[in-house]
Amino acid sequence: MNDMKQHSKPRRGLSLLEVMIAMAILGLALAAIGELIRVGTESARMARKQTTAQLLCENKIAEIRAGIILPLSIGPLPFDVSETDQPWQYTIKTDQVNVEDMLMVEVTVEEISEAFRPYRYSLVMWMIDPDSIYLQPQLGGTGG
Repeated sequence: MNDMKQHSKPRRGLSLLEVMIAMAILGLALAAIGELIRVGTESARMARKQTTAQLLCENKIAEIRAGIILPLSIGPLPFDVSETDQPWQYTIKTDQVNVEDMLMVEVTVEEISEAFRPYRYSLVMWMIDPDSIYLQPQLGGTGG
């Protein structure tokens, strides 16, 4: 009868197999969380690069519109230290279009990097050609 009572007692604690299975599940969960953190960090880095490139490109377009930079094909040129502290360069390409007195200006901003594929961003705008007769001062206007 004593033998029966000893076998009917509830077991306390976990077996070695249960502990190993729990550790494996925990390890897989931690590996998955680590991968999610890596992917999130990489996505944030690419978003930061895209935002920086877009702002630099829009700034160069604004400088061309304002007449600070002439719409001439130049580059690649590095950005001034006052514009960015990161290694970026820009290229400006101009081309005549089929519309009279219009000029296509393309500004490309590229990351200066040893990476296999450095980040690149381009914007294109059309503008009236500064050499156009429409922008030249009129001679012989009415005087008074």
